[in-house]
Amino acid sequence: MDLNKLLEAIVAHTAALTAHTAALTGAKSTATAGDTKAAGTTTTKAAGTKTTTKPKGHTKEEMTTALTELKEGFGAEEAKTIIKDVGGVDKLGQVTDDKFDAVCKAAVARKAELENGGGAGEPEDDGL
Repeated sequence: MDLNKLLEAIVAHTAALTAHTAALTGAKSTATAGDTKAAGTTTTKAAGTKTTTKPKGHTKEEMTTALTELKEGFGAEEAKTIIKDVGGVDKLGQVTDDKFDAVCKAAVARKAELENGGGAGEPEDDGL
């Protein structure tokens, strides 16, 4: 076997393995088959890989559960307010993936606040 062809094959496989490993770990790969060149050889770039990562935080189901619990305990207006103010939309089905976490956290926090006696329009207890 020609040494140049062997070197090209090794370089191409190394770049492909690096790209595959990066895809599995969520890191970006900058490796290409042309990273290591031997004199007199031509190489091609490794095929790019596309990765999609799940946004960190709460899922749509968790968000829906938190809003449902808030609605059942304190009324639909409380849940609608969170959807509009935090989600930036009018309906639950319109909340985008990137807002699931924030809406869920806001619903849980508002429910806890209301359970502890807090509420809109109530004067704060200043200890007097």
